[in-house]
Amino acid sequence: PNDKDKADGLAKPSIWKVSVDGKHFARVTDPLPNPNNITCTTDAQCVKPMTCILSLKRCAPKHFTIGLSAPTWSADNKTIWTALSQTWTSGSSIAGGAVLASVPATGGALQTYYQGNTGCALTIYPAAHPKEGSIAAIHSVCSGGVPGLYKYGMPPTAKPARMFSSSTVGVEQGPVAWMPDGSVIYFSASAMWDLDNDGTAETQGSGI
Repeated sequence: PNDKDKADGLAKPSIWKVSVDGKHFARVTDPLPNPNNITCTTDAQCVKPMTCILSLKRCAPKHFTIGLSAPTWSADNKTIWTALSQTWTSGSSIAGGAVLASVPATGGALQTYYQGNTGCALTIYPAAHPKEGSIAAIHSVCSGGVPGLYKYGMPPTAKPARMFSSSTVGVEQGPVAWMPDGSVIYFSASAMWDLDNDGTAETQGSGI
């Protein structure tokens, strides 16, 4: 990382393109800005539940982190899709979430797509359809929504369509992949069952 990667004293996640021989690197995403821009020297200068991070002299939620995960190419190779996450601790719990984001494959600023109507905190592991303009992604950590595998149109701003959700089989947080012709999609799932017929599910199996 260079100085731009560590602006504001906070290491910035980024996406890079690397040649198959590992000799050439090209940065794709511009440095992500620190959303916590209130300066401080004491906790009293911050709005709760934020605290003053003395090493940065900025107000921020406790244990604030920002990250990019599971980058994937679009079908036309012009866009890279990823999930942008921001998390922190609130009391004894982890708060925050993750949304879909994209960046031109030639490089530039990250564009985010906030899905505020899904009822789930995490939209993760995007997978671009190999032929049509759509994105599959996993929804998890849900309070007003249903966890599962969902499909978004392009751009992914409208409410997505549920592809798979079950009361007996859980969709796990893991990579999603399409068959090259787009006819089948693979994802990780798990299930529990009652081995000794005591009414309690105590054995879990998982697969793809």
